Amino acid sequence: QPACGIFGEWHQWGCDVSKPMEEHFRRYLREKYPTVEALRNAWNDGNVTFETAKFRPETFRPGDDGTFRDPKKSRDTMDSQDSIQNTPPEAILRFADVIKKAMPEVLVGAFYGYYLGTGGNNMTIGGHLRVDKLYDAKGRVDFLCGPFCYMDNRLPDGVPMQRGLLESSRLRGMLWLTEMDQHPTSVPRLGGDISKKAETISVLRRNVLQPLFSGQGLWFYDHRVIPKFLVDHPELA
Repeated sequence: QPACGIFGEWHQWGCDVSKPMEEHFRRYLREKYPTVEALRNAWNDGNVTFETAKFRPETFRPGDDGTFRDPKKSRDTMDSQDSIQNTPPEAILRFADVIKKAMPEVLVGAFYGYYLGTGGNNMTIGGHLRVDKLYDAKGRVDFLCGPFCYMDNRLPDGVPMQRGLLESSRLRGMLWLTEMDQHPTSVPRLGGDISKKAETISVLRRNVLQPLFSGQGLWFYDHRVIPKFLVDHPELA
């Protein structure tokens, strides 16, 4: 699993406005728009060129209609953000190719393709909006993965959700693996409440069955249980 970004999950460190990113943006424009006229029509700007197009990926710039952007008014921002979104899957594929060349027998995947539980306003810089690039590169990348959403999944009456869209991955022939890092009910410090052991078991069973019933997989991850806490509370060990 090639990993980079926040938590190694390909969440971008922030909105990249570096010189290399701006150069990537200009290459993106030339690939997307075959002529200057096509660029001008898309941007609704009769004077813009590939050299003068402003790189302005301001993620908190107000939308033109609430949270939505009008392509005729904000195509510059939309293209700037889209060019940034392309970089995580491009990097994943580059590293995947290196791994496959060195170890052709191994499966290669990455924490990518998050759709749910991405953190509200962080969506535009989260880096997970171009999962189609990895779907289309099946074989170079064998699986996608991520933890489940830390929301309703931990409630006994909640609706379990995975970060990725399981059915979409299955229909595209891509394996999705969930990191099942479910901690016991009623934390305290992740050791759980021994009186709620039955609830912990039922919630875990429910969350495990969802990816399996969707034709996908999972692995278990011990969610950083603190050893000292278990020493102080041996009944929870």
